[in-house]
Amino acid sequence: MKKKQFIIGVLVIIIVLLAIFLYLYLTRNEILYNIPGFSRERVPTFQYYLQGDPQDTMDSPMGVAVDGLGNVYVTDADKDRVIMFDKSGKILRTFGESGTGEGQLDYPYGIAIYNNEVYVADKGNNRVQVFSDTGEYLRTLVRSTESSPAGVFEPAGITFNLQTGDIYITDLLGHRIIVLNNQGQFIRDIGGAESGSGFFLAFPNGVAVDDKGNIYIADSNNARVLVVSADGKRLLREVDGEKDDEGRFSLPRGIGVDSTGRIWIVDTLNHRVTAYQGGNRLLQFGELGVKEGELYFPNGLALDKEGRIYVTERGLNRISVFGTQAVIK
Repeated sequence: MKKKQFIIGVLVIIIVLLAIFLYLYLTRNEILYNIPGFSRERVPTFQYYLQGDPQDTMDSPMGVAVDGLGNVYVTDADKDRVIMFDKSGKILRTFGESGTGEGQLDYPYGIAIYNNEVYVADKGNNRVQVFSDTGEYLRTLVRSTESSPAGVFEPAGITFNLQTGDIYITDLLGHRIIVLNNQGQFIRDIGGAESGSGFFLAFPNGVAVDDKGNIYIADSNNARVLVVSADGKRLLREVDGEKDDEGRFSLPRGIGVDSTGRIWIVDTLNHRVTAYQGGNRLLQFGELGVKEGELYFPNGLALDKEGRIYVTERGLNRISVFGTQAVIK
């Protein structure tokens, strides 16, 4: 009798161990365990592509933004236009054309949505233009001139403080962040390449603002991300990847902050996205390649309310969409 109970006990233990092994095997691509520098966070998984019209493909998609309805706006830089998709990937409309006139674009780069208006960093024309959510030209918010308070600039990334309506623009020419109010009036600049100008920046690309007004800057050519106080005067934190080569940034560009405080960073030359929180690396996904879940010279990043992450791939003229459990406001 005791022998029979012993055998049954051993079988139960074996079954339990097999069940645990099977669970870990099936979830190995979703959860990272016991990897230095990572916590137990679910890694976003590939969902689908946004690729546009096969007869009129994108050419160097750079920036991406999502509106409150889940519509996705992509700057198609080399075709001097913006493409608007619904959340399923269907093209709703395109707007913009090559030129220097009102509503025309020259290498549109960053893009942001605020109060149902679309703000486009018109990089080649050194200005920021504003369109309606149906693609109608509304106004030029600011342009690069020596006589203006904002001065001469080359805009790249663009974002908003959703609490105040202030606008943040990365300036590749002046190596700084330009801050405007929602009327386009100059408030201040942050950073620069010269001593005495505050934080030293080198070709900053992406910029994001959290609920507290803190500013997150992808300081691209310094291979780091800076977190700056809302008034732009204090450096709160510097994120430069891990000391080992595995986690070190190469060229951080796109950046976003979700409502849990996670920072999502596109590392263009490492072909991946890394998430940080409080200075600690949580997870990363993507690697060089052309298959689903792989990235090829990614650039821009956007987060939506349903936890999706949109990553533009300049090298393959597509947007890869990943799913995550992050809560986005």
